[in-house]
Amino acid sequence: MHVSSVIFEQQLGLLNIVHMAALAVFTSATGSHPFLERRAVLTEPAKIGRSVAQAKPNPTNTIFDCKVLSRNHALLWYENGKVYF
Repeated sequence: MHVSSVIFEQQLGLLNIVHMAALAVFTSATGSHPFLERRAVLTEPAKIGRSVAQAKPNPTNTIFDCKVLSRNHALLWYENGKVYF
C-alpha cells in the first residue's frame, strides 16, 4: 500500500470547499493473492475486508475477493495529516 496526500474540491451550493485527504493505493505483490490496483480517497474511514453480497470489489474501494480475508479485516483513515491503520 502506498499513501499520498491529495487536495480535492467540493461544490456546496455556490461555495467551492477545498479539502485535504489521503489517497491509498493498493497493489498486488508478487506471490500474493492477485487483484487489480485499488485507489481509495480517504475522506472518511475505509473498511478493508472481504466481499459479501452487498459489498463488491471495485477500483475505488477497499473490498477484496479473497477468502482468507475477514469481512471486517481492518480500518484505514486519515486524520490531521496522518494515516492510521
